[in-house]
Amino acid sequence: MSVEWNAVGGGFVFLLIGLAIAGGIGYTEYRDYQIRDEFQETTAEFVRGTVERDRRLQGDTWRTVYVAQVSYEYTVDGARYEGRESWTHDSPNEAERSVERASDRYPLSVYYHPDTPDESFTSDPGEPSGVLLGVVFGGIFVYLGGKSILKGVSAEVDAE
Repeated sequence: MSVEWNAVGGGFVFLLIGLAIAGGIGYTEYRDYQIRDEFQETTAEFVRGTVERDRRLQGDTWRTVYVAQVSYEYTVDGARYEGRESWTHDSPNEAERSVERASDRYPLSVYYHPDTPDESFTSDPGEPSGVLLGVVFGGIFVYLGGKSILKGVSAEVDAE
C-alpha cells in the first residue's frame, strides 16, 4: 500500500511543480508582453559607449568587473531623450567588444511609454513565446504527475 501512496504523493509533487512552471512562466511572460504592448516604437541613434571598472561584493569577496554602457538618443514629438543599455563583464576586452557589437546595431528600434517617453528599452517585444514554453514544459510535469497519480490510485483499487 505504501508504494501506491508514494506514486500518488510523487504524482502530486510533479503536478504541483508543473502547475507552478506553467503558471509562473506563462503568467510572467504574458504580463511582460502586455506591458511591452503599451509601448510605442521609434528609431534610436548611437551616442557613445563607455567601459567602466567597478567592484562588486559576491558573497564575502570583492571582485572587479567591467561595465559596458551604451547611450542612445531618440526623438518623441520633437523632444530628444537619451536611454542606456549596460552589460557586466569579467574582463575589459570583453566589455570593449560588447560596446563595439552594440554600436554596430544602430540605428535600431527603441520602445518607449507614451505617457513617460523617457522610459525606454531596445529589445524587440516580440511575441510571448515564453507563454508557450511555460505551458509545454509545465504540461510535461502535469502529465507525468497525473499519470503517476492515476497509476497509484488504480493500483490501490486493484488491490481491493
